[in-house]
Amino acid sequence: MHFHEDVEFEEGYEDLLTQFLFEISTPELFEAVTPDLCYRWLGRFRTSLATSAADEAGRSV
Repeated sequence: MHFHEDVEFEEGYEDLLTQFLFEISTPELFEAVTPDLCYRWLGRFRTSLATSAADEAGRSV
């Protein structure tokens, strides 16, 4: 796997991103990288972002 040093992501998403990278880089341990797997991960990322945005909105009220 190739990494870029200049890739940035919001603090608090390290665990989710690490799990994603681990799973897609080792399909022999998890499952083959398919469109279905990608859509499931997109859903997990979107849910995580939506939850974070809702939490942030609740704190600013």
